[in-house]
Amino acid sequence: MLLVCLATKIAAKQVEPLAQGIVAWHKEQNPAGESQVVFRDSAFDNDVAKTNMTAILAQHGLTNVRSL
Repeated sequence: MLLVCLATKIAAKQVEPLAQGIVAWHKEQNPAGESQVVFRDSAFDNDVAKTNMTAILAQHGLTNVRSL
């Protein structure tokens, strides 16, 4: 399963709710195989926001996270 986030701006305060929404949606889909999450690198406010997003997703089993 591939999830592509096309957000143009992800503020640091939006990271937690967005990550939790992605996790909830992923659980609803219940994919059979591995999932990949892709973000625009330029969408994040800063590297801390991107790192936090990656960490939250990893805590919930989404470890294949990329930013382009």
